[in-house]
Amino acid sequence: MATPSELYEEFLRMMDTGDEATVRAFVIEHFNEFPEETQEELATIFIEEALEARAGGIQARAALQDDALKALAAVESEEKELADQARIEELKGQLGAPASE
Repeated sequence: MATPSELYEEFLRMMDTGDEATVRAFVIEHFNEFPEETQEELATIFIEEALEARAGGIQARAALQDDALKALAAVESEEKELADQARIEELKGQLGAPASE
């Protein structure tokens, strides 16, 4: 088990690489070696990230559902217009008027 200073130095070396996945893996692997206060801060960060990811997924799903509802409304409107046109042609036929083209 590394000392807090050694752990911090290793953490800084990892940060210098710029590889977030490596830093995340390091933090998770050595989580219990960090001071309790740091563990609490890290846990808070991980929870916030998870909540943000979840919220982003929910927002994307809501946008998709909104788009689907708009498309459905457009289809229903077109169906109604086609049905109205068919009814107009039917009535014209019943009245002996020439059909529209």
